[in-house]
Amino acid sequence: MRLPDTTITLVEPVPAGPYTAPDGRFFANLPAFCRIAATLTPTSDSNIKVEVWMPYSGWNGRFLGTGNGSLGGLIAYGNLGFLSFDNYAVANTDMGTSPAATDPLGGRVLTGHPEKQIDYATRSTHLMTLRSKQIIKAFHAERPKYSYFFGCSTGGGQGIHEALQFPGDYDGIVALAPGMNLTRNAAARMWNNQAFDGPANITAAQATAITAAVVKQCAGKDGGLSSDNFLTDPRDCRWNPAALQCRGAAPDAATCLTAPQVAAMRKVLRRADQPAHGSAHLCGTNARKREQ
Repeated sequence: MRLPDTTITLVEPVPAGPYTAPDGRFFANLPAFCRIAATLTPTSDSNIKVEVWMPYSGWNGRFLGTGNGSLGGLIAYGNLGFLSFDNYAVANTDMGTSPAATDPLGGRVLTGHPEKQIDYATRSTHLMTLRSKQIIKAFHAERPKYSYFFGCSTGGGQGIHEALQFPGDYDGIVALAPGMNLTRNAAARMWNNQAFDGPANITAAQATAITAAVVKQCAGKDGGLSSDNFLTDPRDCRWNPAALQCRGAAPDAATCLTAPQVAAMRKVLRRADQPAHGSAHLCGTNARKREQ
């Protein structure tokens, strides 16, 4: 078949049973499926890899696009294993960033390549979706009745971008822990690293104590229940880190905060453009707990 800016690089029938993917991932039991690999070149600087797996029989009429992780750079074959759940047709893309996954300086694959940046941010996922539906129609003689997307972290960001920019691609999207808004994200990480540098570095026990103090102070005042062990909306919480400042030989010396640590906590619990006085307004408390 002929598809715009697309080269089919592999057509492989895979029998039912155990299967070892090209990355070495082992699947104990997959239905018989047709494996299609393609390279998409929407621009002269694009090199987007896509794989589509389609069951030979028992197809449930549904398409599942799946997300990637980190900078992409490879096909996430583990996610293609969703094929084994009720016979979905599934697809994944390397986001056009190969060899980012194997290069220690992988981020440089995007430096100076604005078209690759667009491929990574939005275009690779959108085109994976369009081409997959066309390939599925050619194979099964009908388009998917429903299309869904599932991704976490970078994959979650892919799902959010699909919802915002290409809302017609999917009928439903599961976007877990979406990694997105990466410029602000990177700036925030540098801000936090500088704040906790040297004597301001906090221990895991202190971090646990901070979370407990914040929840005790704000649970029930943030749109959630007072019995919650998390914050429904951290923006509605005001907590002063000085409440945990060490007061001499206290029994909680392992979890109280030194003066530099209090100053660091005040810094990270406010935006970079806010004044450095007064109590901290929480814009991201429990981020570690959410990641866990």
